[in-house]
Amino acid sequence: MTKKRVVHIEDAESWRKMLGRMFTNGFDPSKIQFESREGCEDLTQEINGAKPLANVYILDNEIGWEYGGKLASQIYDAARQRNEDVVVVTLLCSSLESVRKEFGADLDQRQIPVFDKLEHAPICGFYVAHCLKNGYIPLQEYLVKLGIGSLTEGNYMNRTDIQSGILLAMSDGKPGGFFQTPQEFIASRRTSITKYITKYITKYITKYITKYMNPLSIQLMDRIYPPLTTTRETRRR
Repeated sequence: MTKKRVVHIEDAESWRKMLGRMFTNGFDPSKIQFESREGCEDLTQEINGAKPLANVYILDNEIGWEYGGKLASQIYDAARQRNEDVVVVTLLCSSLESVRKEFGADLDQRQIPVFDKLEHAPICGFYVAHCLKNGYIPLQEYLVKLGIGSLTEGNYMNRTDIQSGILLAMSDGKPGGFFQTPQEFIASRRTSITKYITKYITKYITKYITKYMNPLSIQLMDRIYPPLTTTRETRRR
């Protein structure tokens, strides 16, 4: 069976390596072909039809000489013209507001989600995996279906703390973690998420530092991703 292809395009090497490790393991390399790219040369040919489109595109905004917020709509339109099912999401950083201002109307019209890579990279992975497994679903419908609260509530630093814990636990955990619900993954890896190990590389030595998630971050994580109750689990199925 041909593996489905997930393409992530990110111009910053540090983010590309960090998120690439999480996505590769989270999607499971035995099942999903994950590609991490710096620029949009191949993507331009895929949009133009010279090369086949991937099943999923996860786009940063500044990729080579183009903008992910613009290219996302072009991918969507190219897929519809060819009658192909392609999931497109944007995973942005400091350019979030400018992208919303310039490309937001086009993205909203096509129901292309806009994620913040400082806070939402893991939930982006869970959402993409759900679409790969079950077929496309609008992001808001997916969040409501799982009882997930607002992704922007609570203190910003607490939200980034949650991302760090889940990102590292996903990178080092059993392959395919994204094909669980976020709540199932958090329940199965709670200790690893709330007590995570970060790696700092200096000129002479690699340092491993154990970090404990702030109690307020844990409380916020449980509000955003409330544990699945028996009633909700039954209803979800």
